[in-house]
Amino acid sequence: MYQWLRYPSILGFDVAAEVVEPDLTSHISSTMPYEQAAVIPLGLATGAAAPLRKGQLALDVPTASSKRKGKTVLAWGGSTSVGCNAIQLAAAGGYEVITTCSPSNYALAKSLGATQVFSYDNVPGIIKAFEGKTSAGAISIGPSGAEACMSILSQTKSAKVVSLVAFPSPAKEPESLVMLRTAYFFISWMATYKLKGLFKGVGKWELQSRSGDLGYWEGIGEYSGGFRDSEERRFGEEGRC
Repeated sequence: MYQWLRYPSILGFDVAAEVVEPDLTSHISSTMPYEQAAVIPLGLATGAAAPLRKGQLALDVPTASSKRKGKTVLAWGGSTSVGCNAIQLAAAGGYEVITTCSPSNYALAKSLGATQVFSYDNVPGIIKAFEGKTSAGAISIGPSGAEACMSILSQTKSAKVVSLVAFPSPAKEPESLVMLRTAYFFISWMATYKLKGLFKGVGKWELQSRSGDLGYWEGIGEYSGGFRDSEERRFGEEGRC
């Protein structure tokens, strides 16, 4: 986990420590206190990895000159910290974004760049929204998103790729043999999910990783549109992250 970090880095670096590699740092805006800045790194890093990394959706990195791609991305869980960043990055890269969140966050999701917003239980509505559109894949955020994203993408044209930011866990924590039973649940779920993907034509099912190739950061630095977290605060001087 976080193999690029070296001692004395501390796991949970976004809140527990300030020792990170230079290429993973940025100046904090003079108007932003540490308490607010602390929530940015992990949300932005994961929000960037899911849509931009090779092996995930591999979308084009947003730049100041990004043009419309004519493709649509599904972001399941758009009002989360990761979802807010993913929406902004995909939209800034020229992709149309359809997302899900609770009704109280519809306005927030649209202000971040989503063109259409649906409640989590309106899968038929999302499938209809994709009619006539070319899919660029889906980002599944939250434990309930994977199955829904697969159902939706199985009805779309073009990329049938799901980047999983989270995966289901047992509804009730086992009282004994916790590690063994949790591992069994996870392995069983992954095998079932892969099998369903094969039948539905959704070929990508690998878990989203937060380590390894960080090349997308170079391109993100060129984008000057500005990013905001889930509380609608702008961060980064001149919108740089």
